[in-house]
Amino acid sequence: MRSRNVRRPLAALVFLVLPVVAGDAGAQPAGGGPPPGRGPERLEGRYIVVYRPSVDRPNEVTEDLSRRHGFRTTHRFRHALEGFSAALSEGQLKRLRDDPRVEFVARDRVVHALGAVPIAPGDTVPTGVRRIEAGSSTTVHQPSSVNVAVIDTGIDLEHPDLNAVNGIDCIGDGPADDGNGHGTHVAGTIGAKNNGSGVVGVAPGTKLYAVKVLNSNGSGTDSQVVCGIDWVTGTLTDDDPSNDIPVANMSLGGGGVPIEGCSVTTDPMHLAICRSTTAGVTHVVAAGNDAWDFDYPPIPDTPAAYPQALTVTAISDSDGRPGGQGGSLPCRSGEADDRYASYSNFALTDAGEAHTVAAPGTCITSTRNGGGTTTMSGTSMAAPHIAGLVALCMEEAGTPGPCADLTPAQIIDHIRAEAQGYNTTTTTYGFQGDPLRPRNNGEYYGYLGRVGLPPPDPAARIEATPTGTVVQKGTLRSGGPANLASDENSYYEVNSTSRRARTTTWYGSFNGIPNGLSDLTITYAGKNSLTCDQTVKIRHWSTKSWSQLDARPVGATEVRVVASPAGAPGEYVSGASGNGEVRVQVGCTTRAGTFVASGDLLQISYLG
Repeated sequence: MRSRNVRRPLAALVFLVLPVVAGDAGAQPAGGGPPPGRGPERLEGRYIVVYRPSVDRPNEVTEDLSRRHGFRTTHRFRHALEGFSAALSEGQLKRLRDDPRVEFVARDRVVHALGAVPIAPGDTVPTGVRRIEAGSSTTVHQPSSVNVAVIDTGIDLEHPDLNAVNGIDCIGDGPADDGNGHGTHVAGTIGAKNNGSGVVGVAPGTKLYAVKVLNSNGSGTDSQVVCGIDWVTGTLTDDDPSNDIPVANMSLGGGGVPIEGCSVTTDPMHLAICRSTTAGVTHVVAAGNDAWDFDYPPIPDTPAAYPQALTVTAISDSDGRPGGQGGSLPCRSGEADDRYASYSNFALTDAGEAHTVAAPGTCITSTRNGGGTTTMSGTSMAAPHIAGLVALCMEEAGTPGPCADLTPAQIIDHIRAEAQGYNTTTTTYGFQGDPLRPRNNGEYYGYLGRVGLPPPDPAARIEATPTGTVVQKGTLRSGGPANLASDENSYYEVNSTSRRARTTTWYGSFNGIPNGLSDLTITYAGKNSLTCDQTVKIRHWSTKSWSQLDARPVGATEVRVVASPAGAPGEYVSGASGNGEVRVQVGCTTRAGTFVASGDLLQISYLG
């Protein structure tokens, strides 16, 4: 087991959004920051009572117990678990614990909130949505018919940019309108409409159910959260298939108790998640903002540490592109483009790693209470990116997706496996701190999740091979552009320099490429007579620099590189209109001795 940091007790369950810091621009966080310590904050005299599975007609049992022992229930649970919450005296507590129908009684705890089709003119795609490739500057996804619950402070039910409907108010008895703003912001990242106003979400226009479990200060209790989970679970078991909710976002958390298995746990929220998951709900939860291990065994953060949840850490991104070339973050000082967020919790155990994935969470612009948009930061803002991803994975625009017939556990595995696969094959996609570029202290943030836009029609793609080649370092040994036109072991060869670090650098030119191209992909296959550090780059004409596509050691075995540059493809075509030139550079360096670099294939493909 890895070493752990010592933690202080944590107070309450909160929404996971960060407070404004020096340099914030327009951020409007909901409530205060995360509590100073670690550990559950229990509510004196308030309890959650859970019946044994054998109890029949639990509502009648609750009526009998409350009448006999003289207490009034605050919530009654019938779906995720069977039981109730109530304020109890010591005598009432003892009698309930002695009742053979009661499986266990737990203290209630405090919780807190933690942050393609053509795009309609006037709408913008936020950086986080672009970073996980759920949208581009011109295209976004269509709605998912899968309903998504936002278990939070509620949602602004009148917001014109949201397809939000009332679910349940577990705080009071009114509609689940947002009294804080946190839930509305989360909702926009999942599904803000592509309607020409404001921003668009990961799954624009998807129906969002407001499940209010946190008050206007962003605080709530375990019993209120269980109330929300119970209601969502019930939609899958009632007689109305139109209200089924198979995805729930929970951007909230707090200190919990050691994690036990579903069959033996006496943590009511964990038991509710277990049974809700069994019923078919995939719960996406925020990892927390304390920069510590959410899966610390003695005092874990919950629901983040529950193995049944898909837990989301946060990265910082300033430009909606991979590559770490963006500037400083606009609303939070100290964060860097394409790097783990300094505030984000992480996993330190194998069990925690097994259900963790990353998403953008810093300076995220989304919908605001009362209309318009606002900017917030936190793992609260990262989680809804993945909730939207899960909804699209289940279904989009009437077409079932790869997650359509999977269980929640299988969906978690699928989302994480897809993220790992794409990050591994497209090495420029990830971030500093991911498993390919880990921190030395073992902090695990997971692979960056990816939605991806629908692939273009293959018949519309145009392929091009070099019209010329130029050797920049080294000397031409043999061959020309024709040797790079196909992968047939007919090589374009360059001799390395012969002093100090031996180097080859050359580029291929592609002429007559339209400035309005899209979806640019570069393919290079080659080898070297000695293993050297190979880079593949593309010319960025406006910055007059080479932008790196791939870097890896390559020796005598031929290696194929397939990569796409960050940002708008037109930035890599010379000129401002009409047709221009694309340049792709290949270089390699070693101190082991002189060598020969052999290129077999160099090709670009694009949509015109």
